This record gives sequence, structure tokens and C-alpha cells, in this order.
Amino acid sequence: MADIISLDHLSVTFQQDKEPAVHAVSDVTLHVEKGDIFGVVGYSGAGKSTLVRTINLLQKPTQGTVKVAGKVLFADGQQQIAKKDLQATRRNIGMIFQHFNLLNENTVQDNVIFALKHSDLSDDELENKSLKLLDMVGLKDKAQAYPVQLSGGEQQRVAIARALANDPEILISDEATSALDPRNTNQILDLLKDLNNKLGLTIVLITHEMDAVKRVANKIAVMQKGQIIEQGNLRDVYLRPKKELTRQFVGGSLAAMETLKAFNLGALAPNEQLFQVVFSAANVTKSVILDLYKQLHVDVSMLYGNIEVLGNEPVGTMFILVKGDPDQLNQVQTLLKGENVEVTKIDDRGIWND
Repeated sequence: MADIISLDHLSVTFQQDKEPAVHAVSDVTLHVEKGDIFGVVGYSGAGKSTLVRTINLLQKPTQGTVKVAGKVLFADGQQQIAKKDLQATRRNIGMIFQHFNLLNENTVQDNVIFALKHSDLSDDELENKSLKLLDMVGLKDKAQAYPVQLSGGEQQRVAIARALANDPEILISDEATSALDPRNTNQILDLLKDLNNKLGLTIVLITHEMDAVKRVANKIAVMQKGQIIEQGNLRDVYLRPKKELTRQFVGGSLAAMETLKAFNLGALAPNEQLFQVVFSAANVTKSVILDLYKQLHVDVSMLYGNIEVLGNEPVGTMFILVKGDPDQLNQVQTLLKGENVEVTKIDDRGIWND
């Protein structure tokens, strides 16, 4: 599927008089395909929000290329699109934030209509469209309420309806669930996933919460000090993190690494090998350890096991220690791959090897 957002070798540098330059984003390349829910995760100050604000040029890059929906917005150090065309492009990119930014003196319905002030719709059309949008986020019955009368989760739903008013292809969620309790957070995330499915909406999800990414995203990028240090499919990055920061975010993998560290991988004997085995819900009933014992006659011990839900799919991962002669050990990966589970050998440094 074609990229709807392409950021290539993007940098953002802030320079103040007599102060050292701040490199908020440094040589970042990020491609988002149409229909993705792409999670960008990192601690505060990592450069996440600065990066996503370059998508609609609310923050102009210092260098690099920004291309959205087939149009080059920025390249060669300058804006490549006329101001009028940029306004139209921005209407194609909805945004929601941690703070809902609603007009407290306006009703819920008028908050949604406010986003359509530039349109040529009649009053009746504005009313109908705003009610349709509120119905989409489950708040049609609150159309005449005021923001102060709503819960935090409901206010964020109004903000989402407003962000969808211009029928955008892209929605940017910048820490939009950070101010919400766990229940409302999950409801908002589930709503975003539903909108992604029903509207084909491409969503860029900025967050410092790995649980949010796990719940809805299909792809992920991890940022640190203005750089993307790891990116790819959620399942691959989550289950096989290569960087220490990524392991801190993916709790299950971090726990696994701590377990393996305690085991002392450097003490593996020549007849021992360590493997990571990953299985989906369809294969959860497979008895990997028993199959290895029966077919290869090797000794197998499970050192760690865990089940996570990644994008609504239960995914299990376990680390097993296998003891056997060289011929037996060489057959382990072949046998397991034949069982339709993913298997990866881990060396004595804790590094994944295909």
C-alpha cells in the first residue's frame, strides 16, 4: 500500500541568541502507509510532538522532505506549496490533543460546527453533518450540552468529532489520552480503532504509553533524543526489541530480558541453545516443548513465558533452553517453523539471530 505520509531525513533545530542549538529532531525518516495506525512512542522531550507537527507544517523543518497524500509540502529548505493549498492540506489532517481545546461558551454541537466555518454548507447541512459526527462518536444525545457538563472522555470525543468535520484522511493524536483515566483511555483508543476500520482513517498516535500503542497500533517507532532508534511492525518491535529503551517500553520483553540476565547467558554449555518462540492465538494450544522432546529427543526447559494482546490479537512468547547434540540443536528451528510458530535463536549476549 502506498505511503500517505513520507518524512525523509527530517531535522528540526531551534536556535536562540547566545544559546546552544537545540536539535529537537535529527535526521528522521518515517513512512506511514494509508490505513495505518502508526504509534510514535518515547519519553517527554524525545521530539515526538515536534516531529508530527511537521506533517502539516505547523512546525517547519530545518531540512528534509515532507510529503503528504502525494504532495510535496517541504523540500530543499523551504515550503513547496502555496499558502492556499497548504490550508486545504491541513483540513485533510485532523488533530486531537491532550487538552481538548473546546470552546466552553459553545454547545457541543456548535464546537463541531465551528470546524466547518469555512465551508459552503447551509445551516441545515451544518446541523445534519454535526449531528452525524456526534453520533459517530456516541454523543448525539449531548449535542446541546456544554463542555463543562461532560466528562473528560466525552470532551475528547467532541474533539474527535470536530477533528473529523472536514472528512480528513489523516488524524494525528498527540498524547490525546494522557489526561484520561484508564477506562476512558481504552474507550477513546477503541473509538480510534473503530474509525480507522470504518473510515479507512490513517492515524498517527503520539504517546509515552506503550499500552496505548499495543491496544490499537499496527506499526511503531520509538524516539529518543530527537531520533528514531527503532521502528517496524508492532509485533516485530514488541517481541524482538533491539534497543535498551525499547525494552523499557515493552514490559513483557523487559521482564524476559531481566529473567535471562539472571540466568547468565554467558554460562551456556556447548550443548545448550536458547530460543525465543512466538505463537499466535491460533497456535496457542500447541505443545512446543513436548513436540521437541518427542521428535528430537532433546531436553527442553521453559525459562520465561508471557501472553500479550497486540492489536486485539493474543500473542504468546516464551524462551526455552534446549540441550542436545549438534545435529539435534540444528534441527530445532526447522522443526518449530514447521509448527507455524516463529522461532529465533538468542546468543550468549542476549542478541536475537534469525
